[in-house]
Amino acid sequence: MLIPFSKILEKYNCKITGILHIGAHNCEELVDYQKYGFTNDKIIWIEANPELVKNNINIDNTRIIKNFICSDTDIGSTKLNIANNTQSSSILEFGSHASSYPRIKYVRSINVQNKRIDTMYLEDNIPNNFANFVNIDIQGAELLALKGMGNILHNFDYVYLEVNKAQVYKNCALVNEIDDYLSKFSLKRVETKWSRKKWGDALYIKVNNNFNIIPNARCTKELWSVGNITFKEALDLANKDPNVSALHWYKKKGGDGRLNNIKGWYQGSSGNIGTIKNNDWDTIIIK
Repeated sequence: MLIPFSKILEKYNCKITGILHIGAHNCEELVDYQKYGFTNDKIIWIEANPELVKNNINIDNTRIIKNFICSDTDIGSTKLNIANNTQSSSILEFGSHASSYPRIKYVRSINVQNKRIDTMYLEDNIPNNFANFVNIDIQGAELLALKGMGNILHNFDYVYLEVNKAQVYKNCALVNEIDDYLSKFSLKRVETKWSRKKWGDALYIKVNNNFNIIPNARCTKELWSVGNITFKEALDLANKDPNVSALHWYKKKGGDGRLNNIKGWYQGSSGNIGTIKNNDWDTIIIK
């Protein structure tokens, strides 16, 4: 994970109840999960490569790990290209990955059954609220997995996944497509860590309110300024001040000013709303 699990929990004060991890590989993240009290019964792993599934079970047969291609369909099977490092295995062909990492090659392929995540929940009698954190790393096929979650995705407060701003894998979804899809579930990208090869990791957190935000903008009047407070505390201050019609949120440290669990710098504002361009601030319309 390019953004450490510890940083996610501590910076955003996450309240995680269970974990769905798509793209298990060798369960490398398990050590970090365990540090925060997540035992095997609180984690469901999914891995397309059956050999890796077998290896994981041999190491610890109490791990909950499923073997299928996470897709938007339950019909048929899909070719999984196995890479010589196994980590770069994908259902997609290499795009810029081939020139960025010339030593990594596909060495063989296998066909693996397709399955939707919501079908897995139904077949295995998994409660819809089993997990509220999903971690997806399946080499360019992340959007297919998200679509296969269906309405189960409404139960997730945190989505962490690999994103791309170029065709690292051929026909992979780009980050703006992920943004657009997750916005339908009120999930907002709050942090992104990019590699030099145009792929990276992103964290999305659910915004549980309907306040509109104007990015990179301020109002013409600043009325007061308070640091190290939550959005709820800023909103309480604003509701007590009849002159305030919007809040400025200092965005340079990441996050989204409408999230309830993190603290930041807010300003009460009024005048012409969100008309002054400023890349350091967002304007949250509250009245």
